[in-house]
Amino acid sequence: MDPIDDNKWDERHDPRTEASPAPGGTTPDVTGAADRGERHLDQARGLALMGGNMPLYQRVLAGFVQTYANLRLDLDNPEDRRNLHSLKGLSGNVGASRLQELAAALEKNGNAALLAAFYQELSEVLDEIRALLGVENPISAEHRGATGGGSR
Repeated sequence: MDPIDDNKWDERHDPRTEASPAPGGTTPDVTGAADRGERHLDQARGLALMGGNMPLYQRVLAGFVQTYANLRLDLDNPEDRRNLHSLKGLSGNVGASRLQELAAALEKNGNAALLAAFYQELSEVLDEIRALLGVENPISAEHRGATGGGSR
């Protein structure tokens, strides 16, 4: 395999290194998940589903952020239900299994009580993707540049 050229994707994000056992037979946490807390994105799975094509995976992740960053669903709206269906499939493709499960549950029964959990998971996935791509969260940037205690 060719080495990964993009500096943002170092060996910590390479599924070839994630699967290699450490001395003593355990698999090391090379992704930094312990530093970040729970992972919401299984990069190795997403990359594998993209045939190991890192540039493709990065483009799909960037498109995911662009498409779903401001998603607000009305479960009674057929267009929003189609968006939810698309998000469900794409979530699985990028390695966001929990988000995929929540989207499937919403799609199946339209349970509005799941919306809060869905939005929270979507937010976590988006933040993790932005961190991987080196893209700053625009809301965070806005608040860092603000003087005083402005509101959203």
